[in-house]
Amino acid sequence: MKKQFLKLMFIAFFASIIFVPIYSVNATTKKPVVKAYDYELVDQQPSEIITMQPGEIRTVWIEVKNTGTQTWYSGIPRSIDDPSTGFVNLGTGSKYDPQSRGKDYQSDFNYYIPSSCVGCGYWLSVNRPASIYTDGIKPGWNTRFTFNLRAPQAPGVYREYVTPVVEGVTWMKDIGIYWEIKVLDSNDIPYSNQLLNREEINGVNVLTPTNNDAVISNRSITTYKLKKGDRLVLNVPYYISSLKYDNSILKYTRNTDDVTYTFDVIKDGYSKIEFESPDPYGNIIWYTCVNIVADRNYYFYDKGSNPHSSLNNIKAGDIVIVRLPNPGDGGYVFGDPEFSLSDRVRMLDHTHFAATTGLVGDFGEDQWAFEILDSENANWIQIISYRPWEYQKYNPSTYNTVFTLSWHNL
Repeated sequence: MKKQFLKLMFIAFFASIIFVPIYSVNATTKKPVVKAYDYELVDQQPSEIITMQPGEIRTVWIEVKNTGTQTWYSGIPRSIDDPSTGFVNLGTGSKYDPQSRGKDYQSDFNYYIPSSCVGCGYWLSVNRPASIYTDGIKPGWNTRFTFNLRAPQAPGVYREYVTPVVEGVTWMKDIGIYWEIKVLDSNDIPYSNQLLNREEINGVNVLTPTNNDAVISNRSITTYKLKKGDRLVLNVPYYISSLKYDNSILKYTRNTDDVTYTFDVIKDGYSKIEFESPDPYGNIIWYTCVNIVADRNYYFYDKGSNPHSSLNNIKAGDIVIVRLPNPGDGGYVFGDPEFSLSDRVRMLDHTHFAATTGLVGDFGEDQWAFEILDSENANWIQIISYRPWEYQKYNPSTYNTVFTLSWHNL
């Protein structure tokens, strides 16, 4: 009995030698190191594939949580090569990009306009979509990166990758954040996209925007390609002081509910639909423009497009729409559009859209619509800006060529 007791004591002693150190090692395991700059992705919108028309502008955002130890500050880099240190922005690129474009690639969807007003939805640069939504985001707080995508002219399926970056310090972790975007061919726009819902009622194709609020939002400019006989229905739930459209192209009916506006396409061609709403002092505070291109091909260009573009397949009857920020800052004005041969191009419309943001540098936008009359010979459209007191017609140093479109279909 005594021998058995001693044997048990011997086993217990050696067990304590073996197991206690192991327990002690486990108990002192180091905690994960918290990085100075880190984040957790909370939400991303849209989360599904995005369908866009060429030149269309769409707002997207991601919401993130600051999981690092440093407070985040918003800001704008002075330049691509000389960023302001410490600002938390969103940069283009990811190691998960199958195209291997790397970090800081120039996005096909960039909405960057040099010297544009801050806060108007423009990018900080061609590879910096946005800064954080609010300043001074402490550890544990959430914030958003909100910005606009501008679809390129070339149809296809794209992926746009982004990663948060601390300017001049470090890129944050790369988890492969991206949006998949389908840019439609202009010939496929009527019914194959997700921008319009189609319903046949009494033999009429009735079309309503899938996101009506986005179409009639302030400063919205949308283009639809329709067919003769189509009916476009818009809900405009604010007071309208001015409605403009081409009654040779569209037939307008206002329903008794005072918010539903119906436009029947009665002829091929181009018409814009303008809604304006003023404040008590007569200032325009709400503006919507819908471009209607009926039974025609069209090409859309804005400042983000190549300012010197060319076409090889343009045809007589095609519509060209150009939209540019007004150059009023510094006393500049737009000149009248010029053509190599005026009998081959017709200007259908020129509209100035007043600024509504109240921000310094925002002088609104201008839009032109042109009809191609003859595509069998070389031709071009050119728009310039200049200061009236120094302009000389044949002296290029006295004006800026802001847009040129050429074609040669021999």
